[in-house]
Amino acid sequence: MTVDSKRQWVAETPTNVDIAFQTLRLRTAPMTLHALLNVENVEEIREMIDKIQANVEEVKKKHSAILSAPQSDESKQNN
Repeated sequence: MTVDSKRQWVAETPTNVDIAFQTLRLRTAPMTLHALLNVENVEEIREMIDKIQANVEEVKKKHSAILSAPQSDESKQNN
């Protein structure tokens, strides 16, 4: 890679800030009905739902473990 091609690559490569603004713009851009019904969007939403369901199950397990853990009565320990 020549120096000129490196400079061109650096100039064309988006920075983290550029990517963040592009992401923000994509998330806030108004969506048409066609875009909402896009198969890729549906698949992405399904993946997000699956992740949320997995997180909910993990929280339920941890909550159950906390509730089933033996509790000591602090007032009895202090006496």
